[in-house]
Amino acid sequence: MKGIDKSKEFYNNYGKAMISEFKEFEDRIAVGVFGSGSECFGYDDEISQDHDYEFGFTMLLTKEDEEKIGFKLYRAYQNLVKQYGVCTNYSRFGRDKYGVNVIEDYFTRLVGFSEIPTDWKVWFNTPDYALAEATNGEIFADKLGIVSDFRRRLVADYPTDVKLKKLAGHLALMAQTGQYNYSRMIAHGELV
Repeated sequence: MKGIDKSKEFYNNYGKAMISEFKEFEDRIAVGVFGSGSECFGYDDEISQDHDYEFGFTMLLTKEDEEKIGFKLYRAYQNLVKQYGVCTNYSRFGRDKYGVNVIEDYFTRLVGFSEIPTDWKVWFNTPDYALAEATNGEIFADKLGIVSDFRRRLVADYPTDVKLKKLAGHLALMAQTGQYNYSRMIAHGELV
């Protein structure tokens, strides 16, 4: 079973009930799995589980809601993870994906901004991998719609001119790399 499927099952079986304990905030908590890691892209397999592999879910709150319930929600999630023995295999760099996050902080950490840019230079200077991490995975719940709308706009509002310029740059690099490495591969007898 893929990591994202395990995460969704964990959320459906146990996470929903935990979040329902926060009655007045239940509909204000966005829940999902996205960000870095092969499991967020759906590319995980047995080999990719050797480090920074886990399943769980991210709960995203507005800053105001985080100030009111963030710590209690964090503690409840940590207890849930402990209680059900969720798979955790981290390097020292891989521990901040799941749990409780402020919406703006989470997106700023992923792409460098929390409001859709109006300046093409911001889009141009945002790494492609960051945009992929901010829009991959799956959102399980988002009644406020803030997270889903931001992710949708990252794709829809991406300027065509920037897309074409980045595509041209990547194609030029690929062509140069292919020309450079092709003769070396043939010389090494590497035909595959």
